Amino acid sequence: SSAAAYDRVMYNQIAVDLPRTNPALALFQDSEVQACLHRVLYVWGIRHPGTGYVQGINDLVTPFFFVFLREQAGAAAADDDDVASGRVLATLGRP
Repeated sequence: SSAAAYDRVMYNQIAVDLPRTNPALALFQDSEVQACLHRVLYVWGIRHPGTGYVQGINDLVTPFFFVFLREQAGAAAADDDDVASGRVLATLGRP
C-alpha cells in the first residue's frame, strides 16, 4: 500500500540523517543512541502524518535526548562533557 511505501521511505530517510546528527559529539555517533533516536523519530513521523519526518527533526530531538540522559544519570554523576562524550552511558548500566 502507499502508506507502507511511505513508512519505508521515512524509515530509510531517518537512517540516512542519523549519522549527520551532531557529528562532533561522540554521544550521537554511538550505535545504541542512534537506534534509540531512530525509534523516537520514526514514532514521531507516524504519529504526525501531516508533516511526517522531515530532515532537521533529528537535530531538534538531540537537546531533549541530551537533557534526558543527564537527568537519568543524576546531575552529580554526569556533567555536560560526560554526556557529550557518551561516558554517561556507562553510568546508566551500559558497559
